[in-house]
Amino acid sequence: MKNSTDFTDVSSAIANTLKEYRKREKLSLDTLSKQASVSKGMLVDIERGTANPSVGLLCKLSKVIGIPVSDFVSVCEKNTIKLINNSNFECMNNSGRNVNELLLGKVEDKSALELWSVNILPGESYQPKKKLNSTTVILHVMSGTIEIKNKNNLIEVMEGYSIVISNEFIINNNSNMKAAKIYVALTEL
Repeated sequence: MKNSTDFTDVSSAIANTLKEYRKREKLSLDTLSKQASVSKGMLVDIERGTANPSVGLLCKLSKVIGIPVSDFVSVCEKNTIKLINNSNFECMNNSGRNVNELLLGKVEDKSALELWSVNILPGESYQPKKKLNSTTVILHVMSGTIEIKNKNNLIEVMEGYSIVISNEFIINNNSNMKAAKIYVALTEL
């Protein structure tokens, strides 16, 4: 970790924050310029790291982006390791049915990421409670075999296989023998 911070560190932090926001929200410079009442040229210079924006300008941008001004100029390294105690896992039951969801971990930084462990008993179905419009799901079958219905597709996924889905879906355990255990990672891009 650095002992001192200079202008280029702060400029880079501001530039990265602005670029990440525009990319995540799919905003053009023109649109952000209008929303924040800041010239497009100034935004270009900020993203290049060549501008020294005033506190007032950062306040305008922070209001539009929805973060504190301090987040723009933060050059501190964040702790990249987070241990989650299993007593902090969130356990849910899907509508009183025989499907148990266990939230193993959750990160909400620039985009959201969740990891779920889901057990689906024979004859039951599972659908994430979240709306999946801008969400990508990676699903891994630890045991059992499941069927995934996605729009007009019906796909069978066996134990040991994974699948990536980017739309609404329903998972069915049509087995009459054993529960299916799956891991589901949801990320909003």
